Amino acid sequence: MRKFLVFICALTMVFGMVVSANAATMITDLQDIWAIGGITIDLPGSDSDTFTSISDPFGGQIGFSPAVQHRTVGSTWATWSTTYGDPAGLEILYSSASFLAVDFAPGGVYAFGFELEPNPFDVFTFYLGLSDGSIQTQDVSGSAGALTFGFTEGDVSWMAVHGGSDFAIGRLTMLKSVPEPATMFLLGFGLLGLGLARRKS
Repeated sequence: MRKFLVFICALTMVFGMVVSANAATMITDLQDIWAIGGITIDLPGSDSDTFTSISDPFGGQIGFSPAVQHRTVGSTWATWSTTYGDPAGLEILYSSASFLAVDFAPGGVYAFGFELEPNPFDVFTFYLGLSDGSIQTQDVSGSAGALTFGFTEGDVSWMAVHGGSDFAIGRLTMLKSVPEPATMFLLGFGLLGLGLARRKS
């Protein structure tokens, strides 16, 4: 009986770990991240400054390849979205390429999102791919305003943005990994059961 109890407790703990490894949920609204405590990143520098990395609000680093350039909406990207309020003065990061790799150090990002707009006044398909294999696709118009890309419930160490044009991203919002209540319950239940089984022996 004791061996069976130990087996069930160990199985519960393994199941809890598997639950926490599920793929991220893709989102198209930054409110989904703000609602769970996400923080919008204050971008450093001023217009024309170039960055290969910036600090995140949780003590880590976000790396960019190729390098991105600081811009301000109002002087250049006048068509930026008004979804989250007046964009005048909004600081954004411009990529002169059609591909941008973003690395999170340390990894384990639970939620991350941003607005994206292509530079030309045309419609382009953009893809967001995550380290866990999740993919998001949206058609974005350079003349109609930025759209939101992002994810929650992830454990993401890097992501890649790709489209048919140069583009900019803004309102970068993130939340580092947080344990899921269900996962913690399963792990805790498993540990408690193992403790009780050991005490009875």
